[in-house]
Amino acid sequence: MKSLIKSQYSYLFVSYIPKDLSNHLGGKIKFRVSLKSVIFSESQRLSQSLRIVMERIYDEIRKDMKSSLTIEDVKDILRKEIKRSQTHSNYFSYLGVNRRDNTSIGEGLKTLDNEEEKLNNRNKSDYDSEVEKILLKEGFKIEKDNLYFKRLFRRSLRTIRGEIMWR
Repeated sequence: MKSLIKSQYSYLFVSYIPKDLSNHLGGKIKFRVSLKSVIFSESQRLSQSLRIVMERIYDEIRKDMKSSLTIEDVKDILRKEIKRSQTHSNYFSYLGVNRRDNTSIGEGLKTLDNEEEKLNNRNKSDYDSEVEKILLKEGFKIEKDNLYFKRLFRRSLRTIRGEIMWR
């Protein structure tokens, strides 16, 4: 059975639910999730990866038949995997890395080391304006003396640092 089909706009991952789990997952026999890609080779690799994830999920459900996982929960898990894969792919594209060329990989790693060093040399205050912009955009009122705001600010700062590290 095919786990990859082309829709009008992108490729879709199709998972056929094993017969022994069909009743547990609402009686359905299959479900689809968009891969948000029009490139066949990328979609094929991602589909193979998602097939492995689904095998693990089905095994976990079999082990614990009392599991409350629904098809929507499974789709959410797959969407997160798709997002993670796209982020990973975009990151290597950003570095200009051809993953089949060792020289290109080495140059990409050097670029990454240089960027990481630059980030580590930045002061905490360098991130303040970025965090404030994001918090304002999300509708938060900036009250620097408020304990809740300080916690939210620190959490946002860690998130921004993490995102910048992976750009």
